Amino acid sequence: MKKTLSILFSLLMLVTVVVAAYPAAAEAITQDKVLHSGVYGAKEGTMLEIPAGKTLTVTDGATLINTGNIDNQGTIVVEEGGRYVAMEDGMLQEQIGPEADSATDHCPVIAVHTGSVEVKKNEIHFPQDTAVRIVRSSNRPSNEVWTMGKDSEVKYLENIEVNVPITGPDEEKDPIQYARLIIGPGSKNNAINGVRGLNAYYWMKDLNGTGSKWLRFDGVVLMAAVDNQELYRQVDNGENPLNDPMMQWSIIYRRNAGQVEPELTPSEGRVLNDLVYTKSRDTLNQYDLYIPNSVKKHKPASLVLVIHGGSWTGGSRQDMAYACRKMARQGYITAKLDYRVFKAEKDPATNMDDILADIRDCINDIYDRMSKEGYEITSMATNGFSAGGHLALLYGYKCPNAAKIPVKAVFSQVGPADFHKESWKPGIFQYQLPFLYFANILVPGYNDMSAEEQERRLNEMSPLYYVNEKTVPTVMTYGAEDILVGHEHGEKLNAKLNQYGVDHTYLTMTKSNHTAEMDSSTIQKFWECSVQYGEKYLNPQI
Repeated sequence: MKKTLSILFSLLMLVTVVVAAYPAAAEAITQDKVLHSGVYGAKEGTMLEIPAGKTLTVTDGATLINTGNIDNQGTIVVEEGGRYVAMEDGMLQEQIGPEADSATDHCPVIAVHTGSVEVKKNEIHFPQDTAVRIVRSSNRPSNEVWTMGKDSEVKYLENIEVNVPITGPDEEKDPIQYARLIIGPGSKNNAINGVRGLNAYYWMKDLNGTGSKWLRFDGVVLMAAVDNQELYRQVDNGENPLNDPMMQWSIIYRRNAGQVEPELTPSEGRVLNDLVYTKSRDTLNQYDLYIPNSVKKHKPASLVLVIHGGSWTGGSRQDMAYACRKMARQGYITAKLDYRVFKAEKDPATNMDDILADIRDCINDIYDRMSKEGYEITSMATNGFSAGGHLALLYGYKCPNAAKIPVKAVFSQVGPADFHKESWKPGIFQYQLPFLYFANILVPGYNDMSAEEQERRLNEMSPLYYVNEKTVPTVMTYGAEDILVGHEHGEKLNAKLNQYGVDHTYLTMTKSNHTAEMDSSTIQKFWECSVQYGEKYLNPQI
């Protein structure tokens, strides 16, 4: 790679590249152009004009050189893998390039992680779903601005200084549009007031004034919103969602992560709350049942059981109301349950089988209750997020026929698939931190066990180790930036499902951490695929 780039930059310094594909160099291009592999630029001593409304696209493997002899009134689009080289501090330097160039002597200012970058007159724009890394300090032109589209991300790496105004999407067009700016340790952008290193910022409407600004992520505020069920209800039903800072944080995460869904109206269905699925204890033994009016009695129907997350030590079924409403609107009886968790003050789970037993008992109670009303539930899917995604996978893979309703599909978001330490490497944590934390909680006495016993117990709670040719179809999504449940879980599970020929869809959220809030289009695809798999393997009634 370094040899190739050295040759490339030798060519750049000569600045004598001839572009035969261009019209006469003194003329403006008359139609949109796409540059493929190779090095391009204007002829020496001439000017290439890109008129307003015209686009010059630099694709993967192509390089565009601008020595000051490109008059750009339109747009230069640099796709992932392409390179744009321009004058900086009196010499040619790579401005935009692939991430692979970050480790070379010709490091770009902007490394494209995913998506593309648009270069306009005095503006660099990061379109929707684009993620870039700022990997080299740079003195930007005084009149240059950077703008960002919905779900885009600009991430400064360590000890980088690029002082340039950066703004997000236009909230007047859509108040839910936002972008993320991450400033790494030791990094600076003095052109944005209040932005400092080792922080994440979101572009949001300023509740104390007009317009928008970069607001620092505040986990305490976010958790207060998460725990406030009244805020949940107001957000779900669109009741003035921008009048409270806590609700604003809730909107950021929940709406973009696909976790907002209005309550069912009486014309759509009914909800039975606080039903008890076991009387063997009086805590964490309830569920809520959603029954769409479209589901008819005495006709095969299906259940979608939704399982909450919370690291197997907390969480609540109320967190998953949105998922029940989504799937109920697709013609499924749905339910969300509370289950025993580890470290609970009363009736804690002592092993993973306790939780699987709760899931089984809840399914059986739903079957019995609905059968008495004349409903015929013949199949079901498990659905969950995070720890709930793991439980959806584990129950669906390990014991799909344990209850009176057989599991025919699994829909899982960021659910751990493997509890061996090798799967906990990604992200900013060393793998020992989450691995040892979970191992000691979920397997009491883990440190005192023999290596053979540790291996057996980890296998028992890892969905990956139950995959075979009879495994149920699966829709799953993982975050490429997840620092807790890294994408290795998805990669391993995807490979194992492929090995046994299991029908599945594996979706990657290219910009999201564990909260899945930066890839709304992928989340939408997850739900669309879940509906498609339901139509194929279950019995929806719409």
